[in-house]
Parts: sequence; C-alpha cells; structure tokens
Amino acid sequence: MDYRFNEREQALIKKIKEVCEKQLIPIQEEFGEQDVLSFDMVRALAENDFYRRHIPVAYGGLNEADQANATELCIIREELARQCPLAESTYSVTCLGSFPILLAGTEEQKKHYLGKMTSGEEVFAFALTEPNAGSDAVSLQTTAKLDGNEWVINGKKIFISNAGDAGVYVVFARTSDAPGSKGISTFIVEDDNIGLEVTQRLKMIAPHPIGEVTFTNCRIPKENLLGEEGRGFKYAMQSLDMFRSSVGAQQVGFAEAALEHAAEYARKRHAFGGPITQFQAIQFKLADMYTEIQAAKNLVYYAAHRKDLGNRVTKEAAIAKLYATQVAQRVAYEGQQIFGGYGMIKGNPLELLYREVRPAAIYEGSTEIQHMVIGRGMINGSFIDDSVEKVLL
Repeated sequence: MDYRFNEREQALIKKIKEVCEKQLIPIQEEFGEQDVLSFDMVRALAENDFYRRHIPVAYGGLNEADQANATELCIIREELARQCPLAESTYSVTCLGSFPILLAGTEEQKKHYLGKMTSGEEVFAFALTEPNAGSDAVSLQTTAKLDGNEWVINGKKIFISNAGDAGVYVVFARTSDAPGSKGISTFIVEDDNIGLEVTQRLKMIAPHPIGEVTFTNCRIPKENLLGEEGRGFKYAMQSLDMFRSSVGAQQVGFAEAALEHAAEYARKRHAFGGPITQFQAIQFKLADMYTEIQAAKNLVYYAAHRKDLGNRVTKEAAIAKLYATQVAQRVAYEGQQIFGGYGMIKGNPLELLYREVRPAAIYEGSTEIQHMVIGRGMINGSFIDDSVEKVLL
C-alpha cells in the first residue's frame, strides 16, 4: 500500500532527515513563531542544495532535465513539513515565486534570477491574489501599461507570502482589455522599485510571512515582462498545476507528524489501569488516521509521477490537494482528541499542527475550487476514462 521510492528518492529522504536534525530544527527552535522570514533558514536550505534540486544545471541547479522534478518537490515538502514546518514554508514559497521564471523566462532572466535563488541570495514572492480576486483570479484589477521603454504597474495584491521579505516579486497584471484571461501578463518586479510598497503585514493563525503589496505608478524596464504578453494567466495555472500536488505532499507531512505525536502520547498516557492504546476507540482513531494518510500519499505521488512523465495533471493535482488537505485536518483534529486537554495548550505540537494545516484548504485553489475542477471535468467527460464512462452512462 505504501508508495515505493527508488534509490535516488530514498537517498534524498535520508539527506533531508539528516539536515533537519543537524541544522534546520535547531534554527526553527531558536526562531520560534514569527511572521517574518528566517534568513538563517534560507541560507541553510541553500547551503544544502534544496533550492537547486528542481532547477536545471544550466541555471545553477542540479536537475539534468529541462523541467522541474515534481516527485522530488513533493518529497522535499513532505519531509520538511513532517520534521520542520518553518523550513518547509521557507522552501516552498520561494520555489513557487520563482517557478514562472523557470517556465517562461528568457535565458538571461533564468540565469540571473534562478542563480540568485539557488544561492539563497534572493527570495521570491508569487503575487497573484487581490482583495477582490482570489479564487476568481481572472478578475484581477492590477494593471500594467507600457510607457516608452517601461511598464507602469498600478494595483494591490493581498495574501502574498514573503511580502516585505522577498527581493523579487512575480506579479500578474492586466495589460489589455481583452476578455477573460487573455489580457493578463506576468512581470518581474524587484523590491527596490519605486512605487512598490508593502502596505500591511498580516498575522495568520499559524506563523507565516505574508502581507499586502501596493503598486503605485511602479515603473519597471520593458524587458521585465515575463514570457509573452497576454499569457500570464496560463503561466499562473501551469505553476499551480505543478505545486498543487506538492501542497498535498506538505499536508501528508503534517498529518504524519500529527499521527506520530498522537501515537507516542497514546502509548505513554495511562488511564483506567493502563495505556490508552488498550482502548478500541483509540486504536480505531489511529487506524483511520494511518489509512487516510496512506491513501493521500498515494494520490500525491501518483499525480507527481504523471507530471514527471510529461502529462497534464490538472485532474490528478486537484484530487491530491483536495483529499490531502481534508485528511490533514481530520488527522490533526483526531490527534488533538487523543491528547485531550493537553492538545489545546499553546506550544503542544498538535496545537501548532492544527493551525498549520488549516490554510492549505484555501491557498493555491480552495477546497471549493478543487471540487469545481473535478466536478466540471466529470460533467464534460474530460476527466472520465472510457471504462468509467460506460459504467456511469
């Protein structure tokens, strides 16, 4: 039932565990719960080649292929989430922020910016969401107008991870009045551009560097257009297709951590003459938690494997993210039940995990959006295999 990793993947898992134990967990423990980026964590991740894993060799990475390795991305996110949530967040946000550059950047852009990412010199932010354009990203209102040799950007972005800490923002803005997504383009905006201002840092239920970014007549060079004009929404969706299954991997990691803490506590906690593991109610909880985690894990790595084979994985990624986020919430909840009152105390590992798992059901496509993606695909037949379709008809 368990997903089987090959030797290369097993070696990566072993390395992550060693680095977490020796370097990353001590940084997390010292840093504590803060809503800013830990640059010590950024440097540690860079020194241990985490950022280089999915970047091609030509741009300073370790990947011998032209495209990112989705399976390795999932492995890293799962293992970091399981052992060191601060490291997972630090890693994944910059990877998402830089991914459109890998997708659509010119050779010059890739060499310049991806090299800075792999070295830990710069961190990135993915600036898509707006106050009135979250799930309905096509309705974004930020504009970019060409004025001579410069683009002038005006608008506001919210819920932007790494806001205030990022050196580079990948910004999605409307460049024409073309209907729907056709008028959206993508830009590279550096944090020292006049007119870019972090107008608010937000405090979330779990520690995370996130905030609101405002662009007021922000001028950037014409060559900072990323890819082709009018194809920005496509780059955003391609990025999310890549990262949605890895969000599922992150949630699997959180769920695994919750299960491990709950099982350990249940073995030590005595009530009515023995450890609470003697009770069928506790055994059933642990069994259900383990079973659902294994199911989620298989869905995640199935999606990642298909992505690495060159397939479009809109369906598989949506299913993986939908199910894994739901499983993580259930496992964290049941873990708290096993801890009882102690699971409610600030600083208890289940208390933090319960807060960590909640946001994933909203960002990078909410649970409702994943249901829509899967449901519409079923209705129009694009997600139904021939054999299944015959049964349904």
